[in-house]
Amino acid sequence: MDVLSSAMYEHRIYGALSEGKRIDGRGLYDYRDMEIEFGVFKNAAGSALVKLGNTHVIAGVTYELMEPYEDSPDEGSFVVSLEFPGIGSPEFFSGPPGEEEIEFARVIDRVLRESHFIDLKALFIKEGLAL
Repeated sequence: MDVLSSAMYEHRIYGALSEGKRIDGRGLYDYRDMEIEFGVFKNAAGSALVKLGNTHVIAGVTYELMEPYEDSPDEGSFVVSLEFPGIGSPEFFSGPPGEEEIEFARVIDRVLRESHFIDLKALFIKEGLAL
């Protein structure tokens, strides 16, 4: 975005806010419409499509059985990966994850680990086998 278009966009935002609106016409406290559809990937253990206004996010969960790590023999583990598909925006490219995707995945991973939202002991199946 060049300086002129950036200034015009900023002016548009301030104009909308002064009228008590957002730039998409919603009121300041109005929510975007939300839809959630489960089971969108047939080959995943779990998946969902979330639509929040014009923003669409697809998430899928897969798993594999493996031996627990030596330093946590009674816990499972998880890996967070993220892709911005080329069809989502002209700014995204197909291929291996870029720096932005890797950084977002790291942030999500850290939030999940530090919050203890996922109980790693619950991913432990039996001695020598975990998710």
